[in-house]
Amino acid sequence: MLDMRQLAALVALESTGSIAAAARDLAWSQPTVTHHLKGLAATLGAPVVASDATGTKLTAAGRTLLPTAQTILALARRAEREVSIARGSEGGVNPLANTAEPLRVGVIPSVGASVMPLLLRDLQSMDAQVTVSEAETDRLVTLLASMDLDIAILLGGDRVRGMLPPGSLYRPLRRERLVLLLPAGHPLAGSTGVSLRDVRDEKWVLSPSDIDPLDELLRTEAMRVGVEIRGSVFSDDYAVIQSYVAAHLGLTLVPESLVSPERHDLATAELAGDGFVREIGLAVAAHAPRQLVEPFVERLLHIQKGLTS
Repeated sequence: MLDMRQLAALVALESTGSIAAAARDLAWSQPTVTHHLKGLAATLGAPVVASDATGTKLTAAGRTLLPTAQTILALARRAEREVSIARGSEGGVNPLANTAEPLRVGVIPSVGASVMPLLLRDLQSMDAQVTVSEAETDRLVTLLASMDLDIAILLGGDRVRGMLPPGSLYRPLRRERLVLLLPAGHPLAGSTGVSLRDVRDEKWVLSPSDIDPLDELLRTEAMRVGVEIRGSVFSDDYAVIQSYVAAHLGLTLVPESLVSPERHDLATAELAGDGFVREIGLAVAAHAPRQLVEPFVERLLHIQKGLTS
């Protein structure tokens, strides 16, 4: 039967690149790592690693086993975490404040700048144990799938929903109007009812990601009216994006709430049609501990209601 230590040795070797580094990562001795890898080979009846002058690498059998080994170890960590959370919340006390393992939340930067400061202040007043990290939507989906996040607040839409790992729960949080961000002094500054045909010769500041929902929406709407979107420079950092636009390197599509009134070197224009909106959604992974998710979502919706009312 497979031994968890054997699987841990295999995964550590692949992630670190050597026996010595795997030993440091696991806080084991090198002979212990080698022992468990040999035991894994004996159990499977095939070597899982091979060594040569360039180092130690996984064999075909080892590479075949790797995804399953990663999943088994992740599920074992999940089981330990669930028991720890259940033990910490016994007696009816606040589970978010009494958990030994914090709720892990990921959020896109634009929401991190608006909703999260108020939400985190609210959670801190409850002594809630929550860790928050920022990343773009595609990265958040990856972290949900690898069980490194429990919840993600991300851009919604059908494509993103289809990317979520099996068993995930999704709910829309809000819809935001998108506006055209322009350098100050642009002929369309302050205009309404602007068509993408009006900016057909402009260059654009786009995301480096191939699956950015805003860029996807922009290209879809542009294709509908026969306009080509050409990227000039690329960034996911809103501060950098605004500076690029102010420097006349391209136009971009941004949520209206993120346009700072203090940026006198920037202007906006409203695009025609009802399609220029984005959906912010909440994705909860299947492995997320429900006793922590429920009070978090309750506070999130409370803060969200206050921002939109």
